[in-house]
Amino acid sequence: MGEKLTRKQFLELTAKSAVGGAIGFSIINLANNVRAQSQITWPLPYEILDTEHVRKLGHQFYWTGKGCCYGAFKAIVYAMHEKVGEPFTTLLPLCEMMIFGHGGGVGGDGFIL
Repeated sequence: MGEKLTRKQFLELTAKSAVGGAIGFSIINLANNVRAQSQITWPLPYEILDTEHVRKLGHQFYWTGKGCCYGAFKAIVYAMHEKVGEPFTTLLPLCEMMIFGHGGGVGGDGFIL
């Protein structure tokens, strides 16, 4: 360790460590979520939703700038989360994957030839 550490090297090492730690904690959190999801019983609970409430939620979520696929999907999952709770509460963060459906898949670069 006779070699001196420059400021640039220190910042690079710190950034790499922070990213590695974040990835590690994300993997641990993902493993905990998978374990929690494995306890979900099938079939999922079913409730009749108020269509006007879901329509308003869809409009609200669409105008967040994430597209129509996201707005429609999250409106339904969110309404079920309000009415039923689990397992739909666990599904709320997964609604972000629907951003790639904006523009019919092509708009979100989700379609590759």
